[in-house]
Amino acid sequence: MMQREMAWRIFADELNSALPLESGGGEYAPNYVLTPLGAHVNRVLIIGVLTDVVNVGSEEEPLWRARVTDPTGVFYITSGQYQPEASQTISRLPMPSFVAIVGKTRVYSPGEGINYISVRPESVKQVDRELRDSWVVEAAASALRRLEATKEAQEMESPTAESLRALGFPKRIAEGVLAATQKHGEVDTGRFVRMLSDALAFIDPDIEPMELPHAAGGAHEKATSAGVEDRILALIGELAVDGGVHYDDLIAEAKASGIERVHVEEAVNSLMDSGSIYEPFLGRLSIVEE
Repeated sequence: MMQREMAWRIFADELNSALPLESGGGEYAPNYVLTPLGAHVNRVLIIGVLTDVVNVGSEEEPLWRARVTDPTGVFYITSGQYQPEASQTISRLPMPSFVAIVGKTRVYSPGEGINYISVRPESVKQVDRELRDSWVVEAAASALRRLEATKEAQEMESPTAESLRALGFPKRIAEGVLAATQKHGEVDTGRFVRMLSDALAFIDPDIEPMELPHAAGGAHEKATSAGVEDRILALIGELAVDGGVHYDDLIAEAKASGIERVHVEEAVNSLMDSGSIYEPFLGRLSIVEE
């Protein structure tokens, strides 16, 4: 059975800087976009503040357009008759409110070099500030790994996916970053460091400004991270019911085993990046069967 694409936790600033990838879809918009930091995106999980909900269709065939704001910018949401449950939820939610949206990216290109990226929701759920703040941390952790790989690639004379993997980066990140260096050219890593610093400062004003660490950590650090990932992967397998486990249940069980939440989140993001696990539904994790 074909697995769903992973839902990227990604900031609006990075997603809106993405470029479309051709998919042989003819007149239809490409199914994938490639961000400057190498995220090869088809589906996203975004959490932010819902604002500006407008029906630009008709009463009989509504077409809802909305904006969801995160600490870095704005996601543009479009939901119509082919997303009846999501459309109904968007139309009834109070504004402003925190929302979690799982959806697919769509690109509108009115002219050469002009791309407008929107998200077509599969599901919409009202959430609270705490979940939004957790999402910001997860999105920042995901972006930081790709930012580290991008910096390493730009310092190489002839970067390859294999050379990035030799530094410890997962295959998905290595290949994505290499593709991004070819499609986007030189990336302003300082801009994305500022993006991450601003995003984290938004939820915690006392946080120290972020500095981009060297990507290739010591052997002990790599071994420790791999050990936590192995334990989290084992826990997902042990706790899985009907093929998956709820994220909160994993957090609770990991904490009982002595693994702090921040390390669980780092491990989950890394396992998603490597393609070992995926999220079939919002808040539920499953192991990718080989």
